[in-house]
Amino acid sequence: MSEDPLANHGLVQESILVACELVFRADYGLKFSWSTEGGGDMGIQLVGTREAKRRIAAKAMVRFKRKVRELTSRTRGISMEQMAKELASYLRGWKGYFGFCETPSVLERLDQWTRQRLRSVIWKQWKRGGVRFARLHQRGVSRDLAAQTAGSSHGPCESPTVLR
Repeated sequence: MSEDPLANHGLVQESILVACELVFRADYGLKFSWSTEGGGDMGIQLVGTREAKRRIAAKAMVRFKRKVRELTSRTRGISMEQMAKELASYLRGWKGYFGFCETPSVLERLDQWTRQRLRSVIWKQWKRGGVRFARLHQRGVSRDLAAQTAGSSHGPCESPTVLR
């Protein structure tokens, strides 16, 4: 009778994770979480039953969004160039840390959300319909679409093709 090669796989995987947790806790004072909830101080979770997959913890995503909101606040009174520089620095560091996670769809959603924040900042800086129309038309948007978008009460959210 042949033995299932994956029968002890879960036990081996769990013992490896426990060893990792002990090392991280002893050497760095960090909690290493592989559960489906929370997330340790590192912000990375290992999840799965057959094969562990790295994903970004929920707490880390909350911290990311809080920091991006702070950096892209429309009331900071800084130029768009300065805002983009600060944001790019933060995003490079964040991607360097979390880039090896196996959750590309989560990273894509965060990228879309960040871009929408930036579009909203630009839209807010342009303030009036006449300025919005002129700036959109300068960037190659047709007169009709620029006029329709500049006069819209929905802003850039409802017309994503214009500002992309």
